[in-house]
Amino acid sequence: MKSRERVFRALELEESDVIPLNECFSSTEAALVFFGEKYFKADFLDQLIFQARILGSDVITIPALGFPGGPGVVFESLLYEGKDHIIATSPFGTLLYWRKKPYFSKVLYGPVSYPEDLNNLRKPEVDSLIPRVKNLARMVQRAQRLGYFVMVEIKGPMESPWMYLRNGGLPTFLRDIVSNSTFASKLIKAAFEFILEITELIIDIAKPDAIWMTDDLGDNKGPFMNPRIYRTLINPWHREITKRVHGKGCKLCLHSHGNINLILKDIVNSGFDSIDPLDEADGMDLAAVKDQYGDKICLMGGITKNIGFMEDEDIQKHVIEAARMGGFTGYIMMSAGGIPAEMSLGKLNCYLEAVDKARSRKTT
Repeated sequence: MKSRERVFRALELEESDVIPLNECFSSTEAALVFFGEKYFKADFLDQLIFQARILGSDVITIPALGFPGGPGVVFESLLYEGKDHIIATSPFGTLLYWRKKPYFSKVLYGPVSYPEDLNNLRKPEVDSLIPRVKNLARMVQRAQRLGYFVMVEIKGPMESPWMYLRNGGLPTFLRDIVSNSTFASKLIKAAFEFILEITELIIDIAKPDAIWMTDDLGDNKGPFMNPRIYRTLINPWHREITKRVHGKGCKLCLHSHGNINLILKDIVNSGFDSIDPLDEADGMDLAAVKDQYGDKICLMGGITKNIGFMEDEDIQKHVIEAARMGGFTGYIMMSAGGIPAEMSLGKLNCYLEAVDKARSRKTT
């Protein structure tokens, strides 16, 4: 069975011959550790294909709307790129910073400091991005011809306001949610309505297999907000994008780090096709989630972001246990933080050997 077919079967909650794998070197720092000069001189898609082949991944994810991983192919507007860091802007006028090693990212400046700034906000013209979307389409189609399941990354209604609009970034936006929910709601609307438009354009022109929406909703202690606030402020937008993406015949996968157990039922009921990364380090129990929601949503993840610190024996046990809990129906194996920079080459080989064993049903 081809890679792309395996992922589709997992998203349809059907049994597969091999557990699908979604794996990558998700940070520039990790890529710097493992790869040389030729890698960084290569075409961006060639870099992704190279990673997928090394790791045996069934999935390639192409960022359309970047940050915190770096500029996306649609939002890309580099002001400066050096050996150590990148500075770029978004179409909203946000100034964004990425440090490559050690990896770090933040909002340097957002165009909205006060509620009245929304009245003068420069709304990006979707049509002006059509040439970039057409270039994205060429990348998507090439990867699909090679047999990969291709996801295009966007930002969700929780992430987009603080990444693209709010001066002060996430801490300031979280204070807005508590102290001025009306303002927070307007920030979400201003950022996410544009993302809805560009997402529909991407599906129409590029025709990816899925949209992968990153929308971190908590930390390891719990959700960033009271579940009641999530249901009022964020969940209606989750339902809206699910309706629009599914209406165009495309899959929609949600990425959210954090202990989101208190709002997981609402997330599942929104209609997403998959949820990731389900990291035990965040307090997410793959077995419990599988038992409660495995017949409603595909589970993607289960491999902790801390694999780089584990001993070989612990890596092997962890991978095999994730495969047992996830099973061969409705599960896609994935590490919560990609291949981490702190992982040695020996431990990476150990990890990949364990993944190969787990995917081939040799879990005993």
